[in-house]
Amino acid sequence: MAGKSAGLRVPWSAVVHDAHGGAWVYQSLGQGAYRRRRVEVRSVRNGAAFLARGPEAGAKVVSAGAAELIGAEFGPGK
Repeated sequence: MAGKSAGLRVPWSAVVHDAHGGAWVYQSLGQGAYRRRRVEVRSVRNGAAFLARGPEAGAKVVSAGAAELIGAEFGPGK
């Protein structure tokens, strides 16, 4: 994640949504361990999601495979 004066930014591909419309990213904790973190997307531009809130600046988030992680966590169609 990159911290900017305008707020936090993550690749749009890192953002996944739950069945209730909540937005999340998966923070990489290292060695195949991840933590789902709630985010509030302020805007999306040029493939980047600008966040009103989310993990701390500098946190490593999953940008490829986030949909697979949420599918593994909740199962298909949940």
